[in-house]
Amino acid sequence: MQPQLRLIAVGLSLSILFFTGCTNKDVVPDFDTTQVAGRWRLTTARTSTKITANGNLEVTNETRTGKATDIIEFKTNGTMTDPAGLFDDNAGTWNYSVKGSEITLNRVYKGYYTIALNNGTLTFTQNKDQATRTVKDSGFKNIEVIEADVKIDFVKL
Repeated sequence: MQPQLRLIAVGLSLSILFFTGCTNKDVVPDFDTTQVAGRWRLTTARTSTKITANGNLEVTNETRTGKATDIIEFKTNGTMTDPAGLFDDNAGTWNYSVKGSEITLNRVYKGYYTIALNNGTLTFTQNKDQATRTVKDSGFKNIEVIEADVKIDFVKL
């Protein structure tokens, strides 16, 4: 067999081995954002974080119950309005994108969360890795995330 044909045969064999090793369970489909379109009211937000900012340790352990005005709205055009300033200290509109089960909120800075919909409850969670990427990609300097465990629940209106 000529060298080029050998390379093609080896490449084809490797491709077959690679693709037959992958199953549908290895592919994570994007979250169906049409299911979250509409208005959602905050029910609870639990934040447990430990960070160092400019060398100072800051620990947060808070649980907050939502108020009637704590509402966000997802639109099918890739935006989320946040008139209560739940994801920021200021009211505004965020762009969002979803890859697998991770949602990225983007306005002045980025926020990375895992999103889930279960029995009419929309849940955002954020772990240490996601919090670290949020800090890094938002351009915050001198902040290190040591621990992060955030859970925010909404109910559809």
